[in-house]
Amino acid sequence: MGIKRNKFFRGESGSAENVEFHANINEDVLRGHILAFFPDGLFGQVRRARVATNQVIGVSLQTQKQGNRVKIVQEGLCRVRMDQVPAVGDNGKPVYLSQNTNGVASLTAPTASGCNVIKIGYLYGANGQSIIPDVVLNFQFVVYLG
Repeated sequence: MGIKRNKFFRGESGSAENVEFHANINEDVLRGHILAFFPDGLFGQVRRARVATNQVIGVSLQTQKQGNRVKIVQEGLCRVRMDQVPAVGDNGKPVYLSQNTNGVASLTAPTASGCNVIKIGYLYGANGQSIIPDVVLNFQFVVYLG
């Protein structure tokens, strides 16, 4: 698993705006799913992120089946799968890991006990039609709701 930072590294694709790498996936993922490392010692395996853990590592840049490698972006601007289609007026709002659906973002922060509140970034490309708008990534653990 190699990490690519900007355009100065060789062997992986990317740009000066994104940090990208590849990892093996433990379950099917769609483009825009938010991913986390798989716990319990499965080195290099990733899955759709869950609010029960605070292990968000990036967003899938492609749709892939379990067992394959997926390209992941950690920084920059990319499409993120949302729990509902955001309106144009939602641009600029913070985006959080959804409390209800693994690997999906929401404009509503989790409120249930036992959840980690993880900010994914800020909505940038909402047009009122797409479930995977552009988001400026800015991963941040906010709080654990104990």
